[in-house]
Order: sequence, then C-alpha cells, then structure tokens
Amino acid sequence: MKTIQRALALVMALVMSVSLAVTASAESETPPAPTEEQAVTPDPLAAYSDVDAALWYAPALRYVTKNGVMGATGDGTFTPNGAVTRGMVMTILARMEGVDTTADEGGRWYDKGVAWAKEQGVSDGTRPTASVTREEFATMLYRYEQTVKEGGFVGSWMFLLDNPDADQVSSWADEAMHWMTMHKVVNGVDAAGNLAPQSGATRAAVAQMLLNYSAVER
Repeated sequence: MKTIQRALALVMALVMSVSLAVTASAESETPPAPTEEQAVTPDPLAAYSDVDAALWYAPALRYVTKNGVMGATGDGTFTPNGAVTRGMVMTILARMEGVDTTADEGGRWYDKGVAWAKEQGVSDGTRPTASVTREEFATMLYRYEQTVKEGGFVGSWMFLLDNPDADQVSSWADEAMHWMTMHKVVNGVDAAGNLAPQSGATRAAVAQMLLNYSAVER
C-alpha cells in the first residue's frame, strides 16, 4: 500500500512540474503590454506634406502642432516659409490661453482672436490681415507676457542690445526686444546675430519663438 502511495505521489509531482513548465513557457512567449510611456506616438509632422523633419524648425513645428496653436494652412501643408499676419498672431496667443477661436457662422477666422487680444491688451486689433514683422510679433508676445502672465521687466532695467542691427529696432518695440533677446526667445537670424526686426516673421520662425518662449523660466 505504501509503495502504491509513493508511486501516486511521484506521478502527481511529475504532473505538477510539467504543468508549471508549460505555464512558464507560455508566459515567457507573451510579451508584456507596452506602458503608456512606451506606446508609439505618431509624429505630428506626418500631417504635413511640405515639412522636412530633418530641418531646424522640426521641433518647433511639433510643439505648436501638438499644442494646437498652429496647424495646416490647407491641403495638408504647414507652409513653414509662409508669412504670418497680425490676425494669426492674435489667434495663436488666444489659443495658448485655451480660447476657442473657431469662427462663428458668417464670421471671419480671426474675429475671436482679435477680440481676445484687444480685451487683454495684447494688441489694438488693427490690420489683422497685414503681415507681422519680427519686432511686432515680439511686442505682442511681450504684452501677452505682461498682461496675461503678469511677467516682463519689473522696476528699472537698462542694458544695450549688442546685435549689429540693434539700431533698427523701433522705439515702441525696444523693451519687448530687450526682454525677448535676454530670455533667448528672439535670436539672431544669421551668424552675425542680426535680429532683422523689420523683416517679416515666417511661420517656421514664429513656431520657433513660441517654442523658445515655452522654455522661459520665471
């Protein structure tokens, strides 16, 4: 009887060991589900047919697209070298504050952005279809920093811009350009460090300045 019991015990132990081995093998063959951090996120630039992901503006375009402040200009293009209008800037800044800028029926696409900018003191709302210069963009962004974020220069400040074309900065844009260059939001457009304040701001340049602005430490 004892011999039979020992034999049965050995058989049961063998069955259990085989079962455990099969289970372990099955578990080892099944890869773990990817974590949220490991999940593959589509590249926002894939939405644009005219964007080179290897060029300098790629990180900035990803930033503005992902955050919903800039997008396609039509037919799946971003038009990185295209001009930016004053109305576009007002709309972008409004979107940064979570404003729904979708036009009402019969309204113009920039109406809500312009209304918000005037209410916040970011702009006077004039010439919304005119192309914006780099110093105009810097000024509107600086006013946004002052009125919405309650930042900007506080108290007395004085330092000189050492950029070769600093004398081309308009007097009304002087404080804004100082703050923006000090915080590396606006940088030189060439190796010499020229600011090109009177030049038009391209969509790629605006995206880059917005990315730079997002990194400002307060």
